[in-house]
Amino acid sequence: MIFGVRNTTSLYQKCFLKENIRPKYYTDNNESKWGKLFYNIPVLPPNELKNEKDSLFLICSANRETNDEIGMQLTDLGVY
Repeated sequence: MIFGVRNTTSLYQKCFLKENIRPKYYTDNNESKWGKLFYNIPVLPPNELKNEKDSLFLICSANRETNDEIGMQLTDLGVY
């Protein structure tokens, strides 16, 4: 599960392909991205992550403060 559908996530795509990593879903707080595909993988709203408690999450942001905020958000959702 990848949190973040932006430039930083795009930079990781070559690494994902090279290492044969295929995320199950992407998620983002920007609702205009929900229901769309990002690199042919569905983008879910964060509140739909509640059923993904056994998933590994990668927060893709270059901003430490944003990473901390998303970490708190995932904790509030009960998945982190």
